[in-house]
Amino acid sequence: AFATLLQVQAYFQRHHHHTRYQTFDRLGLPLGSGMVESACKWLIQQHDTPNGSPYHFTYAFGLFPGTRAQANLKTGPVYSLPLNTTNYGVAFTGVKDTYRETVPVRIATSTNAELPSIADGSNTRPAARVVTLTVTVSGLVPGKAYKLYLYNSIAAVPDGSFNTNAAKASSVWPITIASGSTYVLKQSIMSNQSVAYRAVPATAR
Repeated sequence: AFATLLQVQAYFQRHHHHTRYQTFDRLGLPLGSGMVESACKWLIQQHDTPNGSPYHFTYAFGLFPGTRAQANLKTGPVYSLPLNTTNYGVAFTGVKDTYRETVPVRIATSTNAELPSIADGSNTRPAARVVTLTVTVSGLVPGKAYKLYLYNSIAAVPDGSFNTNAAKASSVWPITIASGSTYVLKQSIMSNQSVAYRAVPATAR
């Protein structure tokens, strides 16, 4: 959501002096990866002990640090990325869709920054302002009916059966295109709002 992107931007503006990774790397300092690792359900790290036997660190999801501050606590769980071994990442493959019925929805915003920018060292955000969203639904078949749903919170978005759970959406648009494969909708929201969209065939669950 746009509001989340603004929070991320504000974080890096406040902590840019902590993210000089190229400088830290030249100095041979370790670069933490706690926020990436916190997205994993568990982490198993293998190291070689002096006698050659391996040992492991294994943690439940809830124990992983959710912020860099938590990751850097001296009392926090141990985390690391070993050298010369296989590293792992997290990939986002799409929205939660139990029955794989959704069609792609992309959102572009009329602005990529919060203006005026949040002051360095401040926790006071600028006043919310209007942001125009360009919502593009793709993968459509001409003559086939679809529905585009708008949700005013992530919690309201179902994992599947979007038509059955239509009452959870705040708005719905019926879509039937005559040609091409896309449908474009313009909508304005406030920069402190969070919204989500899902599009499915009208015949979907």
